[in-house]
Amino acid sequence: MRGERTYRQPFMARAALALIVFLLAWPALAVHADGEGSGISLQSTIGFQGGYKDGRWYPARLTLTNDTDDTLKGDLVLSYINGDNVTTNSVVPLELPPGSPVQVTVGVPGVILNKDSNRIAFYEGGYNEKAKGRQLGERGYLDSRNSLSYMIGVVSRDPDTFNFMPQLNQKGYDIAVYPLKPEDLPDETELLDSLDVIVINDIPTGDWSESRIQAIRDWVIRGGTLVLSGGAGYEQTSRAFAELAPVEAGGTSQLTSALALESAGGESLALPNGLTVSNGKAVRGTAIVVEGEVPLAVSAEQGFGQVVYAAFDPSLEPMASWAGSSLLWAKLLSDTLMPTSVNAAMGSGGYLNQYWQLNNILDLFPSIKQPELLLLIAMLGIYILVIAPMLYIVLAKADRREWAWWLIPVLSIVMGVTVFFIGSGDKRSVMSHTVEIVEISGDGHAVISGGTGIFTPAGGTVTALFDEAKPIRFYGDNGMRNGLNSNGHYQLWSGDAETKAVWKGVPYWSTRKLWTDRQAAPAEETGTLDVSYKDDNGTSKAIVTNNTTVDLTNVHLLAQGSSTSIGDLKKGESGEAVMPSMPAQGYFYYGGSVFPHPTNNRQVDEHRRQRELLDMYFNRFNGGVLQAQQPVIVGFSEDHANQYLVDGAKVQSDNLRMWVKELEPVIQTGGRVHVPAGAMSPIMTSNTIQSYSSYGDGTMQIGEGEMEMEYLLPNGFGVAYDKLDINFVNGNSNPNAVWSIWQESTGQWVELGGKLEAPAAYLTPAQSIRLKMVSTSEGTIWLPQLTLEGEVLQP
Repeated sequence: MRGERTYRQPFMARAALALIVFLLAWPALAVHADGEGSGISLQSTIGFQGGYKDGRWYPARLTLTNDTDDTLKGDLVLSYINGDNVTTNSVVPLELPPGSPVQVTVGVPGVILNKDSNRIAFYEGGYNEKAKGRQLGERGYLDSRNSLSYMIGVVSRDPDTFNFMPQLNQKGYDIAVYPLKPEDLPDETELLDSLDVIVINDIPTGDWSESRIQAIRDWVIRGGTLVLSGGAGYEQTSRAFAELAPVEAGGTSQLTSALALESAGGESLALPNGLTVSNGKAVRGTAIVVEGEVPLAVSAEQGFGQVVYAAFDPSLEPMASWAGSSLLWAKLLSDTLMPTSVNAAMGSGGYLNQYWQLNNILDLFPSIKQPELLLLIAMLGIYILVIAPMLYIVLAKADRREWAWWLIPVLSIVMGVTVFFIGSGDKRSVMSHTVEIVEISGDGHAVISGGTGIFTPAGGTVTALFDEAKPIRFYGDNGMRNGLNSNGHYQLWSGDAETKAVWKGVPYWSTRKLWTDRQAAPAEETGTLDVSYKDDNGTSKAIVTNNTTVDLTNVHLLAQGSSTSIGDLKKGESGEAVMPSMPAQGYFYYGGSVFPHPTNNRQVDEHRRQRELLDMYFNRFNGGVLQAQQPVIVGFSEDHANQYLVDGAKVQSDNLRMWVKELEPVIQTGGRVHVPAGAMSPIMTSNTIQSYSSYGDGTMQIGEGEMEMEYLLPNGFGVAYDKLDINFVNGNSNPNAVWSIWQESTGQWVELGGKLEAPAAYLTPAQSIRLKMVSTSEGTIWLPQLTLEGEVLQP
């Protein structure tokens, strides 16, 4: 017995020790099974210091560190649910050496990232949707919050630069400022889309990478606002953007008078030690603030965006703490910065509406037509009335009626196959069609966006390969499920020189669709539409010349709800149309005006894509209501070029492009300048309105209070304005809302309603017109629209 006990004690001790070791190891084993402790650590930065806008592209910057002893090769996969309920798997091939951090930036199309909307993993050996990848991070997903604010990114020597801008939030604005480092600016232009403004102040840019510089250039062309400032440091600040900068650097000087700045900012400004400003020659754009002969602020259009020059450093005293700085910059940024109420009343906020509406247009494949119904009916009738009776007669005469049991089914099968073959005549091959919008700015830059659809008769796996990097979003299919899924049916592979979209599990006779966001296009690819004006006995006419790379059909001038046909314009040809003068507001059905519907159901609707594309584009804001719509020229072109490969091969393609030329809001004919209604947006300078809401159609529902605003005159220092008119599109019918205009000549507010004097009586030294509205009760108001005329001053 003693020997037995001696044997069992060591055994039980070893067993207990093994159990303890196993229990200690179990948590680590359990964590690895759940994906944590994968051997890869992850650090992430979402957007710009966590800020980004819903629906707009932003960067997800990821740093992966391989904590194992082996080199890991495979694919990083960020899976997220986009706005069309599609689980997109964004795939990036990576090689992770041991111990060395690897940085990668993944573009995200404005989706909100949380535990229910995304997963991030690493697939060693390559992405396989059936395998389980290594979970990255403690939770295996990215987390972020979006912003609804007007986002200003500031790259400056002083991180507190522009901290005065949120003061405007007390006047009805919604502004957020994000201090950034140069490396925070991505090299992909679409990833800058969440920023409304980029400020570069007193920081050298000459050593920036060409990819970062080009990304910012294209971002401006697509609609961004770039601010270049710095006072004594302006020369080094503007070096990388010399071709965009409104002012060429030329040394510095000391400013001793602040009259122009005081007028623009609305507050007194003491300069006991002077203000260091950069000197230079204005080479493009319009001077907004001028002190004597020194331009202190100049704005220049660049594509659909603008570049703003400031001669001073906003981070230094006295500008950093001056009470008028925020209002001054509100005026300098007035093209895109508006109070929340005015922004809603003007009908903004439709950034992604055209993305959704184009989905329906992409189902309209021109090469897929309905089968001839009469032909199918005739074949059925022939079978019922001719073939079947004749077969019976023939078999009866041949005394072979017993053959009917197999001949009739065979003939039925043959007839069915024939009907199917005829009915599917144009659905037996892979085909695609692309619908694009080419927007041409006033200065001739082009921006292209659009969508493409692929029809596949066989289904399975479908691949679309583009020979360049593209910002792509997937459209969903009718079988989409709610929530994040792991089937890997929608894959996006991105590289420096190509983009590949992969669809898996596609049923036969199906379509798959995607959208490409706005991209700046080289001038040699598109050419431009040139527009000039002439006066014809008091009537302004637009002369349109087709200098694009294609022939255009159905060219029209669209403005104020009316369409004027210019006709077809081959390359190099010109046409003209009368410019409308009366402002209009409402739902503009341009599609039916330019392309009338067929008069009967038997007619083939050959222009359905064009009609729906027009309506989608011009009524994309808040259900189709635009205020004081800017006139444009539109035209169309079609081709059959292959823009991408489907499953590695070229396929039949039907491509449609709608060309849209933005006309300048200010019309100059000879030495005469006309500023039409709606060309100027107000700047809110004071607001005590207790409550407001907007229907997006130019009207505002307001409570009691007072609101002051300014309209900054276009090229106020270069034009002598001699005519002024103020209109309300739907009339100023609210008796409890009283509008007044500031009369600079008398220093008093004058109630609107009587005859206006010459503009000089109302112009402030900042070349603006001030209006005030006082509301004594709840009600509806309409924002006023100003019309001006004047003569160009000789330099």
